[in-house]
This record gives sequence, structure tokens and C-alpha cells, in this order.
Amino acid sequence: VLHNSLFLIAHFHNVIIGGVVFGVFAGINYWFPKAFGFRLDAFWGKVSFWCWLIGFWVAFSPLYVLGLMGVTRRVSHFDDASLQPWFIVAAIGGAIIACGIGAFLVQIAVS
Repeated sequence: VLHNSLFLIAHFHNVIIGGVVFGVFAGINYWFPKAFGFRLDAFWGKVSFWCWLIGFWVAFSPLYVLGLMGVTRRVSHFDDASLQPWFIVAAIGGAIIACGIGAFLVQIAVS
């Protein structure tokens, strides 16, 4: 039932971002001072973390719902207009994640 649906996409990104990307950011924030001799800015690190965390859930929670509704992946156009709000919320989550990436780059630049 959930095979080849947006649930699969949400679950994959949940595992990769939650298990890999957050670990990489934690490692960078921990090891950067040891490798380069100066600390990263804590404020921008917290902004980056919270943007990533909130954006992550806002982006992929709607995809879980859509997958449970039976929406398949790899479709370029959806005829059902009632799905549009779910995709808009997911896009807003992606924009929040982009803000988190920007905050991480600012963190590197101001440190």
C-alpha cells in the first residue's frame, strides 16, 4: 500500500537527514574548533539547528500524510487540487531548511 508512494520519500529523507545530516552538523560543530583552533559562533549554530529541525518536520510530515492518502511518487502533475496545500506546506519546510543552510554558512563566515 505504501510502496511507491510519497510515504517512501518522507521515510527515506527522515532516515538520511535525521541520521546522517544532523550527525555531520554535530560533528562539524564539535570538531571544527579542534581542527582549526577557533570556535564557531554559538548563536548562528543554534539558529541553523532550529531551522533544520523545524524545516525538516514541516517539509516531510505532509509527505507522510500524502503517502498514507495513496499519492504516488514520480508524478509531474497531480489532478486533485485538494493536495495542493500539503505540497505548499512541504515547500515552506524546504525554505526553512534553506534558511538553516544559510545560517550555517553565516556561522562559518562570522567565526
